[in-house]
Amino acid sequence: RKPDPIASSLAEPKALEERAMPSRDPDPSPAAGLVEPGSFDCMIGPNDVIDIGSPVTGVIDEIAVERSDVVEADQVLVRLEADVEAAAVKVARARALRDVDVDASRASFLLDQRRRDRAVKLFENKAISLDQKQEVEAEAALSFLEIKRAKEDRRLATLQLEQATATLERRIITSPVAGIVVERLMAP
Repeated sequence: RKPDPIASSLAEPKALEERAMPSRDPDPSPAAGLVEPGSFDCMIGPNDVIDIGSPVTGVIDEIAVERSDVVEADQVLVRLEADVEAAAVKVARARALRDVDVDASRASFLLDQRRRDRAVKLFENKAISLDQKQEVEAEAALSFLEIKRAKEDRRLATLQLEQATATLERRIITSPVAGIVVERLMAP
């Protein structure tokens, strides 16, 4: 699939290394209609032209290069507006770094473990019924599952951060090769 030419076209540098040869006519006089000595009678063109585009549609925020600029591979060429995507990354990062759910689940589990241990002793001394003991044991088991759920939620939040970051990175157009900008088709 050929990308849309949004930002610019690049020419690879080796195409520009070719030298134009000056005229070799023995009589380069202006009267003879020939070029002056040391001038060139041809135009240098690139070997390869690469059209650069964006995989997403958007409004151009900044174009970081001009025509005839030399660029390196992976250099930023264009940035599309990405305020919403940047905000989504901040929210996803906050969720991914949040430990309070796991910590709260652990604290609840420890409390329920102590209650379960007391309930077992009270049941052995016939101070509580079997139903009460089983209810406390079920609460301890649910607390353990709550820790697993909180850890899974944090893992999913980390994946959502990766997704949001990838979406934000798609709003930045970089050069796939080192080269020279030969044409710029859009403006901010």
